[in-house]
Amino acid sequence: NACKTCHTPLVNYCTETEVIRLAQDDNCSGCHIPKSGAIDIPHVSISDHKIQIPNKEKTSSSGNFLGLKCMTDQNPTPLTMAKGYLHYYEAFNNEKMLLDSVKWYLNKVKTKDDDYNKTLIHLYFIQAKYSDIIATSKNLKNSASDDMWASYRIGEAYLNTEQYPQAVEYFAKAVKLQPFNLDNNFKLATAQLFSGNLDLAEKGYQFVLKENPEYYLAWNNLGVLQMNSGKLKEAENSFLKTIALDPDYLNAKIKLAELYISTRQKNKATQIIEQLKQNYPDEPAVNQLLLKVRSI
Repeated sequence: NACKTCHTPLVNYCTETEVIRLAQDDNCSGCHIPKSGAIDIPHVSISDHKIQIPNKEKTSSSGNFLGLKCMTDQNPTPLTMAKGYLHYYEAFNNEKMLLDSVKWYLNKVKTKDDDYNKTLIHLYFIQAKYSDIIATSKNLKNSASDDMWASYRIGEAYLNTEQYPQAVEYFAKAVKLQPFNLDNNFKLATAQLFSGNLDLAEKGYQFVLKENPEYYLAWNNLGVLQMNSGKLKEAENSFLKTIALDPDYLNAKIKLAELYISTRQKNKATQIIEQLKQNYPDEPAVNQLLLKVRSI
């Protein structure tokens, strides 16, 4: 009842398909107020729904950003300042001028050691300059074996340039340094999937989901793996779980529609495709699905 004071349901108000609604027991809160998984407040269920009074948001003024000052060292090195600007960019303010400052300070560094190269890789990672990351990684003396973040960023560069064996190598280093970092394990499993190591990839995704059953990307990729392996019922379940956790995740809905088309479940496929066509009219993959479903 508290929800209905702001939200007034209308006839046929839900635009989701029946398949996806049933996966949530036709409960609006299942999609619109997903549980966050936070456990810091005992006996309280935390959700990701933002509660506020319309038109009463507070506004605040802020001053102009002038620059960073090191409070622990009166004469910080250029590399320290570069790291400071990188941290400030990622944590507080992603203005492009901050990255210009990073580059300016890095140009003043005289000793191009591993610490310098890892910082440069960090900058290139933010800028999505994957080829530059790979080139810079070759200057590292220890191949980032002792640095989880450097290993992760280099692995991501190889993954995005479709050099999957090398991506596996670096993500494996990241996992070795932090075995229970689920993002590292997810990326390693994904690189293994693209490398054709399906058994290892499946074990990786299962590990991630054992540690965090709400890791929706792992459910989606596991579904892709299962569908390609002919485990169609398991794949359907994985895609439905993905959508239950993130109702707006387009890729899972496309994959679920493809699964229904491949198993000649025309009604279920049509429901999803019509909903996708309404919400994503310019998406090429949706138009391809329309052609496929008509051939069933």
